Amino acid sequence: MKSIILGLCLLSFVALADSPPECNSDYPLNAAEKGIEGYVLMKFSISKEGKPVDIEVINAEPANVFDEVSICSLSKWVYKPKLVDGKPVKQEGLKVQLDWTLE
Repeated sequence: MKSIILGLCLLSFVALADSPPECNSDYPLNAAEKGIEGYVLMKFSISKEGKPVDIEVINAEPANVFDEVSICSLSKWVYKPKLVDGKPVKQEGLKVQLDWTLE
């Protein structure tokens, strides 16, 4: 019985380890209250599984206001992996800019 419980605990731990971290990709409340708008330019790769990885902020205006929410937003995207000879490959050196504007 103890080994079954231990096994279930280990399976739960592995499942949690593969889950993406929870993050908030909403417009930052502090920036919204102050009427701040901006952008974040990021460099990233797409894994063989189609997930954005190796995300880095290249440029942001204003600095450090939208960085965290931009990384969070991009990390939730899903891509169809690039296939080479029928096998998925990692794509590197991609860039995207997220613009943060109030309406």
